Amino acid sequence: MLFVEVKMKNLLIAFLLVFSLFSTPAFAERYIVQFELKQARLSINPMSHIRDEINAIEFELPVDKGFYDSIDVGDLIVDKFRAGSFVLRGSFSNWRMSVISKRIAK
Repeated sequence: MLFVEVKMKNLLIAFLLVFSLFSTPAFAERYIVQFELKQARLSINPMSHIRDEINAIEFELPVDKGFYDSIDVGDLIVDKFRAGSFVLRGSFSNWRMSVISKRIAK
């Protein structure tokens, strides 16, 4: 189950990266945002929290100017409860994607 989640997460990131590369002209300024995606869980087991931090990934995506201007460093973009994990394993966890940095490339 974990392997499928990791594959889907990587596939989504690759799709967004490819889509964003072809949606911006080569001569235009690129508004680039660096995100961190990780799982956060409610647990008293310290190994769960360590594993979540180790498995966190960081990636950059070019975004449009409107989105770039509407977010700030530290903003939480996604905070989605994982209902399937709760039902199947009794795990209280969610995906969190937050903004780490922003920059403009020319």
